[in-house]
Amino acid sequence: MTEQTKSNEVVKQAQYHSSLNILVKLPALIDSLNIAVKKKSFLKANTYTLLQYITIETDCTFEQVDSAIIRTWISGVEGLSDYLWRYELLVLLRNHFGGNWDLPPIPKNATWYRIRDLIFWRYYENQKSKRTKSFFESITQEQILHDELACVPLYNAFLDSYPTNDQTGVFLESDEDILEVIHSFNIDTKAQLSIVDIGCGRGRLLRRFRDDFDSCQLIGTSIFEFSKEELAEFEKHSISPIFCNASTIELPDNSQDIVVCSEVIEHLRHPAELIDEIHRILKPEGVYCITAPSKASYMYRSNPFSYLFVFLESICPIFLPRFHNLYAYLTPLRIVHYGFDPRQLNKLFKKKFPHSNVDTRRFVALRKFKIAGIAKKVPFLKKMGGLCIAYGKKSGSK
Repeated sequence: MTEQTKSNEVVKQAQYHSSLNILVKLPALIDSLNIAVKKKSFLKANTYTLLQYITIETDCTFEQVDSAIIRTWISGVEGLSDYLWRYELLVLLRNHFGGNWDLPPIPKNATWYRIRDLIFWRYYENQKSKRTKSFFESITQEQILHDELACVPLYNAFLDSYPTNDQTGVFLESDEDILEVIHSFNIDTKAQLSIVDIGCGRGRLLRRFRDDFDSCQLIGTSIFEFSKEELAEFEKHSISPIFCNASTIELPDNSQDIVVCSEVIEHLRHPAELIDEIHRILKPEGVYCITAPSKASYMYRSNPFSYLFVFLESICPIFLPRFHNLYAYLTPLRIVHYGFDPRQLNKLFKKKFPHSNVDTRRFVALRKFKIAGIAKKVPFLKKMGGLCIAYGKKSGSK
């Protein structure tokens, strides 16, 4: 191991432990505050965004970072209602976790920003897109991959601070949605099939497949190196790991019976590249099922106008602002996080899969209206879910 490699490992370990300390203590700290639930969610999400920015852009921990980085992070929301909330978050974090940086001044008209962004909700959403558009269009997939790999210390800290996070709630719901779709094709579960999960994480979905397809060959791909513990778990469940990116999957042409991919395509600068790869590796008559966040899921707010516009968009796709997003919203990080319109996603798939289908699931935002249970059966509500699910078969000829 070279001196440079050792130095990099020391930096990564320091960032990991700093982030872990904050992520473990943060939920209880924020939950103890006498503030609205929406604001608590905002503070938690933006803490992660800040740590992500520090981890990727510097060799520092949160406690070591300088004022310039802090100012860059908060300047992204200057002139929007989010500014004051980010400011309050920085004060909270500095008071409880330390930091030697200075804070920028609070804008005098911050209250007006809040009122304006609440009333003119569409203006607010358009401002977000306008501010990120040029930066979004300038980045490449190679840069995205670089930043994703640089963020590994934070990702590991997140997984270790919430070890059961991917075993609960919407993650398991997504797994069941994918299994439901796959079973709808009446596939013989006793057949010796080859199944690949692109971007498999720690293998959660593949382990679920093992329960239903006990004779299948399971393959999981990832851009992140698997730990010894993860590799041992893969071996236990007879899962073959492959280290590759989603745009260049290291599997032969026409080799897979089933391809699944849970919430990966939104992280690609050019989503069509993944669809091309799925088509390439699928056998004729092979089945695919892909999930991705919907555009609507990023538009829902406590503001009632957001629900109205999402509803109108489900009937005619002209009401919502054009949407693309950098994962760290209004922070200059080269990490993409799309929100897909179901019609646009279906159009994208039909270039390779003429008989593709795209629905939405995960109707969490509609639960307050007691209609989530019937939403996927009602045509104009079916497009209001928070998760797009694309599925179909590859045509029978090679």
